[in-house]
Amino acid sequence: MDDKAQSKRHWHYEKKCVIEGRLGSGNNWACGYRNGSIAEEKILNSLRWQLEQADRVDTSLPILSLAGGTGSGLGAYAVEIVRDELPRSFLLT
Repeated sequence: MDDKAQSKRHWHYEKKCVIEGRLGSGNNWACGYRNGSIAEEKILNSLRWQLEQADRVDTSLPILSLAGGTGSGLGAYAVEIVRDELPRSFLLT
């Protein structure tokens, strides 16, 4: 099945917006935050690609882990990147 047919059948994340890696943080907020610097270029590339698709950006809504551990640490780092890149937009967390 080709990509177009597959995309009509199931919802999926845009591949350019998916950031993944093999480095674990052991469910530790501080390690997730520290490892954010490793993913910073991928985060910025994804953010900039999404911004190019929009006519106007007033608000950002990052979806991240709130329960602690790796996701919330990496998410906090990503939110800082968004804030630096879009200093005048609203940021809903």
